[in-house]
Amino acid sequence: AAAAEAAAVAASKEEAAAEPQASSVVELPEASFLASRSRSKSIMQEYTLDEGELVPEDDTSGAGSLSVENALASTTGMVLASVAPMATSESAQTAPAAIEDLPKPVTTRALRLTAHTLRAADLQRKQELEQRYGVWPLQPATEEKLGKEDVHTCRPRTVVNTVPRDRVNDLAEHNALQGRSAQSFENMSTDPEVLRTLLANGRWRVALDHTAKFLDAHGQGPTAAAATPGDSGHIPVHTHKTLQWWLCRIVCLVKLGLHKEALSELTSFGDFDEQPELRFEHYASTYHNQKGSLVPFSLRVLHAELWALNGRVVHCIDVLYSLLRVVRRVLANLRSGQPEVPESSAPSSELLPDVLEIWSERERTLLCSLGNSYMTMQEYRLAVQCYEEVLAMQPDNPALLAAIGRIHLIPGNVVAAVKYFNRCSELCGQDSYLHKVNCAFIAMTKGLHAEAENLFRQASTRTKHSQYCALNNAAVCALYKGQLRQGIDVLENSLHSTAVVHEDIVFNLCSMYEVESSKATWKKKALLSVVVIKANDSFNADNLKL
Repeated sequence: AAAAEAAAVAASKEEAAAEPQASSVVELPEASFLASRSRSKSIMQEYTLDEGELVPEDDTSGAGSLSVENALASTTGMVLASVAPMATSESAQTAPAAIEDLPKPVTTRALRLTAHTLRAADLQRKQELEQRYGVWPLQPATEEKLGKEDVHTCRPRTVVNTVPRDRVNDLAEHNALQGRSAQSFENMSTDPEVLRTLLANGRWRVALDHTAKFLDAHGQGPTAAAATPGDSGHIPVHTHKTLQWWLCRIVCLVKLGLHKEALSELTSFGDFDEQPELRFEHYASTYHNQKGSLVPFSLRVLHAELWALNGRVVHCIDVLYSLLRVVRRVLANLRSGQPEVPESSAPSSELLPDVLEIWSERERTLLCSLGNSYMTMQEYRLAVQCYEEVLAMQPDNPALLAAIGRIHLIPGNVVAAVKYFNRCSELCGQDSYLHKVNCAFIAMTKGLHAEAENLFRQASTRTKHSQYCALNNAAVCALYKGQLRQGIDVLENSLHSTAVVHEDIVFNLCSMYEVESSKATWKKKALLSVVVIKANDSFNADNLKL
């Protein structure tokens, strides 16, 4: 009896410790915090081509919503995956672990000027300015080799020379389900419009094969990869178009999760700045004395970030800082009235603001990429410093304000988060999707899951683009309340009401099926049949847990 009484006392103490303490809750101004959802996708998914070509921005594999794993752990005692809990501070209420998965809370999407936001005339003018005044500096050692016909040191090669298998199709066949119909693209032309169509439809595997055929015709594809290094019959042909196709190819590899292969293919170029064949000046008769690098700026950033995707984050940061030094040196020259690089002419006073914006945009892209890299290392203070530099250039960017606020939520610094959310609220108003979502996040830090669920549901009615994220978060809040069936209904309705399949929705739904009943495998197979119809090639079949 004494032992039982002692156990009861201990249990009551644990319950008291677990209950929210009013003194530890930070009182927030009513309806005064707002933030926009920052899409925490893979770093590579936001790239657009410098020439305004080919790569679409939209995708369906975003991870900007709540993880179901910790909710399951808190309501059922089951831990289905290793998820780091969110730390707390003395001034913040103990919150559910991992409020939102934010490995990369800010992407270049919010900061980059993209093709579809411009009128055709503006886009053409921007491209012309970039070609003339976006000249990447020339290395002195490379300048000595320009124009020499016997220089053939840059021999890039494709590593992936066969179309990767469709894992969703393989999974469907393994479970005796009808897979996606395979279409033949043997006679497909190498027209850029065909590639744009493939990318827009998420046909990454076919697009990858399409780029291989184009590059092979220019001495850089499978045929060249099989040739001996000294074979003079396979001299690669470098143009600004081949580098654009290389950018598309690397994006396809990243979408398919082939990060090691993507890095290997880009490494075959060598150092971009040490290859005279990658400069316009090397082909004076073809490009009529145009100056600059054939390598798109996006490809340089992508190459740097591939090191992080292959586990070498510190090396990625080093490369990004080297690029940032070049960009800032050019900006310093422009602001002092000098040409951006010695080999070019200074822009006129009328064009100077536009030229400064081109290079400032590149600076912001690199700073955001650095912040993303620091986030993967959980160096939140350094990440915030990078984003603060961007914020100094764009003080009225609500997405950036919201993202910084959410970073502060990770270690439990609610007071700092609310400061940024308040600034965001002043810009966007209190009846927007952004306001509702971030009110929900703050409610979750206070343990008010019912209120958070209601706010997420309200947010889902104020947007179409990010509706799935709000509904997914609402489902996880229902799970925190112990209403598993309600959470499943929300996710199922979201899945069947949209034309695309989102990976986080599928993953959380499969996790809930496993907790709900012993018929989880049967339900996941039924879910697989939906994925086969709606998902694009970048869908990760592991999310189905089959």
